[in-house]
Amino acid sequence: MAILKKSMIIVLIFLVVFGAVVGVFVINFSRTKYKYDLNSGEVVINQYSGGGATVVVPATFEGAPVTHISGEVFAPTREVRIFDTSFGYVSTGNGNIKHVVVPEGVISIEDAFMGCQNLEEVDLPSTLTTLSNSFNGCISLKHIVVPPNVTAIPYAFAGCTNLQSLTLPDGITSMDGAFSGCTSLRSITIPKKVRQLGDTTWGTFGGCSKLEIVTLPNGLKSIGRKTFLNCTSLKSIIIPDSVTSIGGGAFNGCTHLASVIIPDGVTQIGASAFQGCTSLKQVTIPSSVTSIGEDAFAGTPWVKTSVGQTVMSKFNPK
Repeated sequence: MAILKKSMIIVLIFLVVFGAVVGVFVINFSRTKYKYDLNSGEVVINQYSGGGATVVVPATFEGAPVTHISGEVFAPTREVRIFDTSFGYVSTGNGNIKHVVVPEGVISIEDAFMGCQNLEEVDLPSTLTTLSNSFNGCISLKHIVVPPNVTAIPYAFAGCTNLQSLTLPDGITSMDGAFSGCTSLRSITIPKKVRQLGDTTWGTFGGCSKLEIVTLPNGLKSIGRKTFLNCTSLKSIIIPDSVTSIGGGAFNGCTHLASVIIPDGVTQIGASAFQGCTSLKQVTIPSSVTSIGEDAFAGTPWVKTSVGQTVMSKFNPK
């Protein structure tokens, strides 16, 4: 058995090295270009290799419907692992994919298009309910329509640096990290069922440097940690009366934000919430606020005013 393992590893190393040298090594995972699992009468696609500019995903395999697309299915490269040891990455032949058609019946897509840098267009089915990390790093994607039954889009479009516009359904309830690094996005309306934003490493809109217009829904409870981190084009924001907390770093680095009215009902403003908002001159803080974190308004013109100094000395006495 040990000899067999060593032989397999030697062969694999040769293939990987050979592929790296000639630059044309592609693993064909099956005759149909797909690998999938068939469980309880449903198909989960987990690998595709074959390329082409347009890919139409089959609706069925072996007579069973495709319901999930999970893993970095269409990624241009794939890691090779044997016995928990990584031997690097090889080409899948998917680097030229520009258009993908996903069939009706699919209900979730997770990680599937990560790193597809040439992907420009995706047709999504009405049956879809979840997009998770699905288009991370798809830098050629400029517009997308999210189907009406989707309720969760965590990290779905993170790093889509050319995404300029999109259509979101009203039923979305979760969108943590969904648009972090979308540096071409200029405006967005948050769906009315969303109750919390942020509390992620990069924030829901962290680094959206061209984002100018954001419409927050009535019913939103929390603007979480780093939600609008470094949204340097954001000049104003209307915070709904339903909001009760503003997390740490929520508006940190929003250098063009000129004024903000904290609504009555907010009880907590987190550390560094408005730090580095170098244009922020007007701030209204209600009596409902019981906690303001350290450096919440550090680096703002407002904190240097008599009003700002009085407010901050109350919550952060030195």
